[in-house]
Amino acid sequence: MAARRIRLEREYQRAVAVIYYKWERNDPYLEGWLQSYERRIITEPSLRQMIEERVFATLKERYERRLKERRSSLQEIETAIWVDAKFEGVENRLWSMLDVWERRWPSPPKSELQTLVADSQNVHTRVVIKQTDRSMAFLEAQVVPVGQRTTDEILAAWLTTRTWAACQPLYEEIVNWGQKATIYVEGDYLYRKTLRSLWALIKSYHGMIYEELVARLWEECTESIGVCAQGHITRLANVMVGFHEEFLSPQCSKEQFQDQMAAIAGKTCSVSEKITEARLIMDQHGVPEDERVAWFEAFD
Repeated sequence: MAARRIRLEREYQRAVAVIYYKWERNDPYLEGWLQSYERRIITEPSLRQMIEERVFATLKERYERRLKERRSSLQEIETAIWVDAKFEGVENRLWSMLDVWERRWPSPPKSELQTLVADSQNVHTRVVIKQTDRSMAFLEAQVVPVGQRTTDEILAAWLTTRTWAACQPLYEEIVNWGQKATIYVEGDYLYRKTLRSLWALIKSYHGMIYEELVARLWEECTESIGVCAQGHITRLANVMVGFHEEFLSPQCSKEQFQDQMAAIAGKTCSVSEKITEARLIMDQHGVPEDERVAWFEAFD
């Protein structure tokens, strides 16, 4: 009896691992695999419940990290849920989290920075362009190893955790952009140069940090599909945010200030009272006078 229970438990754990593995790799036959195991393994909680709980926990952690680091807007997360969840139960639970996340990481009041967040491509404001230029200057100084085969090496790194079917569209995307001769000025081949330098920098890291950077490169390249040329460059620069001091998120550097302004905007007191409180905070942060007006107008 004990031996049978142990065998069933091992089979159950193996099934959970297999299904989760196939979910991670976007297996098109995921539901079929799960149903096949469900017919053979009857447990409480059910195999489906266990898989959905694990997928939910994974995506919740991933999305909250991106929201906290200001690398994705709530709208982008909502779109990602459609693609990532795969299970109706997981989708419903994640959508129920949107209101919670909105309260926890509110959008800043109307200003240049709020426009940045609302922009579907999130790249066309002075703040982002300035930071991207700084990041690009650092990447241009990177020494690229002789013989580096950038796209092939990136593909090999992605294939350690994904199938060729999952990697092929994104691999073709970066190859295609690498062949574009003009990004900002004619013949600059900027995407190719940026990707080469970024990959050389990523390879200078090891262990878990290297693996996280490879995963982040996948995420940023995925999110750049369909955006403009400048958007592709900005997404590449985003990969290193949080890992190197030269790569700063324009919003992360002002996160505390934005949160304070958002809290004031949500109060029920008069506009004049909000402005008085905001001035004190702006004095603490050293906000120039000519930048304050836009924040005050957002309180109306």
